[in-house]
Amino acid sequence: MYLLTLGCAPPETPPTVTAARGDLQVRVEVKGELEAVTSTPLGSRIKGWHEIEFLVEDGTRVEEGDELLRIAVDELEKEKVELEGELEAARTRVEQASARLAIKLGAARAKVVEAELDAEIAALRRTGSLTVPRVERESARIAAEQAQMTIDSATTDRDRLLLESKAEVQLLELEATAKSARLEDLEHRIGLASVVAPADGLAILAKKWDGELFKVGEEAPLDYTVLRLTDIQRLQVVAWVHEVDAPRVTTEQPARILVDAHPDKPLTGSVEEVAPLAVAHGDHDEKHLKVVIALDGVEAGMKPGMTVTAELLVRSVDDGVLLPSGSVFSGSDGPVVYLPDGEPVHVRVVADDGEKVAVQGIEAGTDVLTIHPEAWARGERPEEGPE
Repeated sequence: MYLLTLGCAPPETPPTVTAARGDLQVRVEVKGELEAVTSTPLGSRIKGWHEIEFLVEDGTRVEEGDELLRIAVDELEKEKVELEGELEAARTRVEQASARLAIKLGAARAKVVEAELDAEIAALRRTGSLTVPRVERESARIAAEQAQMTIDSATTDRDRLLLESKAEVQLLELEATAKSARLEDLEHRIGLASVVAPADGLAILAKKWDGELFKVGEEAPLDYTVLRLTDIQRLQVVAWVHEVDAPRVTTEQPARILVDAHPDKPLTGSVEEVAPLAVAHGDHDEKHLKVVIALDGVEAGMKPGMTVTAELLVRSVDDGVLLPSGSVFSGSDGPVVYLPDGEPVHVRVVADDGEKVAVQGIEAGTDVLTIHPEAWARGERPEEGPE
């Protein structure tokens, strides 16, 4: 039928192409951006909401020890001055109480000593000799007993005074210790106001809850990320693959990456991770899989957030028989090519990159039609491309 059709066709010859040997690489193109492998979140380390007094500019290269963020601590400084005054006053009260204690204890001890001397004198006067009048003997006995009672009373007063004074001093010391601990904690919090770079890297400002970057004069809460310090020497690509192409993407696939801002500096790498589940992504919420691509290296000037186009190598054919994609047609039993006389030849498509296909079933050097014989017979002609 095809020969008959061609016999009725216009006299000109349908266009052909010659199958040739060559290499073919089939790639899936995905969009993504550069991301740091390691990124340290940094922010306010002080409880509550505090104003940002200093903030490094977005995209600044910094060295270890450089100040990145400083939180205003005027209120804490004021509180510190007040607390230092209170602590000094508390320590003074401890000293005064200790001095009063020493004076009172000195007086109490002197009273005990005096009572002990009176007791000794009374003891010397006390005698059991019958030559001493009874009145004197009784008087000496009573004086000795009174002296002992005075000793006991003075000792009791001394011990009570010692306990009361010690308790007073201890309370004052506890008050001073508590204020000292508060002051130490306050000084520690003030010391947290300055945040420095723990290592060399690139400072990338973070977005607030309203989607805008943090800036000086705004307040930041405790532990909310204000910026990130990224290691610009170790970057990776985070890309999103449409679920239609996802089955063709696997780990360890080679990748070629073009950074939009550096199109003349292509990068190479390989797929390191493919997410197990597709999620809504993009403007139309179509399902995509997240793909992480490890890079073999980066060029100067590249930094996190830059947009990239990644080409993932999903199939490679070396020294195969290649034809333009438009010269392979769909037949009832599979892919077909047509010889110049219209004879169909069934082929197997090994790889297809959208422009070229690698096929099995014909030899290199074979001429095949680039338009379907029936279409040619109907008078259809291929459109000529621009010269």
